[in-house]
Amino acid sequence: MNEPLPEEIEVVELADGVRYRLPLRPLGRYRWSGIFIILLGLPFAGGAVFFVLHTAHGVVDTIIIGVFAAPFLLAGLALAGLGLLVIGGNSEVELSGGRLRAIERLGPLRWSRHRPMHRVRKLVVSTGETAGRAPPPNAMLAELAAIKAECTEGRPLLVAPGYPRKWLLAPGRRPGSPRKNSGRGGARVILPQAPHDACVPGPVDGGAIHRLPAAG
Repeated sequence: MNEPLPEEIEVVELADGVRYRLPLRPLGRYRWSGIFIILLGLPFAGGAVFFVLHTAHGVVDTIIIGVFAAPFLLAGLALAGLGLLVIGGNSEVELSGGRLRAIERLGPLRWSRHRPMHRVRKLVVSTGETAGRAPPPNAMLAELAAIKAECTEGRPLLVAPGYPRKWLLAPGRRPGSPRKNSGRGGARVILPQAPHDACVPGPVDGGAIHRLPAAG
């Protein structure tokens, strides 16, 4: 019998799948480290704009110098975006249209990455410590984890980073089980799985593995 998801996770039924909406990351006071990340990005973005405005003379100069400055501008904007996500962003996991989507939201803004379901070989839930990195200095941070979708082709997809490990270790709903309406709680599922093959502790990366049925 499946236990309900943590109340913090909202389950939204879609016409052809399901979406799991996670709340703001429970980072406590470490949430404000996002301000440092934003400040780190400002010199890159601001410096690139300043360089173009005060160096370029004419259209050709602007284009040439703009091409040189673009990587610095993009790096600064990426750091600023990451900082804002740390402060006020949340993740969503969506299964629809035969795709696994990892979504990051910041208010009305949304950034989505996806992989075809038939290419997803397994999901590994692991913390930084179990993935081979140095253990975090704080017990709360040590419990934060992410789901890594390992694929038969292409790069792995990082799903819902920065959430408590126990939230991400939910075993899947077995085929044929009833579907819940939109709301909090509901079936504990991240991906559809074969019967008797729910999330199991495993040796890969020292994390836990969501095993998937073979394609077809």
